[in-house]
Amino acid sequence: MAKNKRDKFQDNLDKLDEDGNLSIFLKATKKIPDKVFTGPSLYFHQRAIEQIGEGFLGARHLEMIYAVLPAWGMHNTGNHPVKVVPYEKFVSEINNLSASKEFEHLKGKTILSVGYEEIDKIVDLLFKIHVSESEAQIVSSSKTLHHILPNLIPPIDRRYSTRFMEWNWTTYGNVKDKSKRKEKEFERRLATEFITKMKSFIEKNETPMTGSLDSRFNTSLPKIFDNLIVVYVDNFFKKHSLLPVLLCGVPHAASRR
Repeated sequence: MAKNKRDKFQDNLDKLDEDGNLSIFLKATKKIPDKVFTGPSLYFHQRAIEQIGEGFLGARHLEMIYAVLPAWGMHNTGNHPVKVVPYEKFVSEINNLSASKEFEHLKGKTILSVGYEEIDKIVDLLFKIHVSESEAQIVSSSKTLHHILPNLIPPIDRRYSTRFMEWNWTTYGNVKDKSKRKEKEFERRLATEFITKMKSFIEKNETPMTGSLDSRFNTSLPKIFDNLIVVYVDNFFKKHSLLPVLLCGVPHAASRR
């Protein structure tokens, strides 16, 4: 039987923690704020996370989240479609979200305490805000919600997350049918798959991942999961690595092509 293309995601997850590789990858995540996400990318992330405990969804918290989005690649000048909505619209979206029953139900939960049957509710939350000018929602909403519920929701992006998953339109189905409805279905399925497998991976590796928590960039278990993906993609999907690791059991990037 031919393997489903989405199994490549699980294959890559398996390589992260086989043959003692996880400890090596976790060590490499500590280098990310010095090598990859530096300057504003690091600063505004840290400030936004700090505000969760100091002024949850207050004015400064919202300002720090708004600032981290362009720092994390969510705003381009000119006619580029990747743009964050105006600040007033952004605040309105967050206020409406925080007043919802879905948010109230999930705001005290973590990826370890939430049940698998509740993952659909997490995904619903991702589609309750629209903070980007583009039609696609999952990247901007996940990056926003990660800085509100960091212990529950991971950031999801195209540069690292979907490359690691090895998902694209051909994975989902008809590559020619990119209607808005189909795009939303694709995003929803991608988010569900990502969060489900993230939860499973964190449950399996809770102890070593918890030991890698810090106040720099490994600021929650979902963020460590994201950072592990950054290290993996940097090593095995790029020609020149900023975070080189020496592993047993993981083929060199050239052998994957």
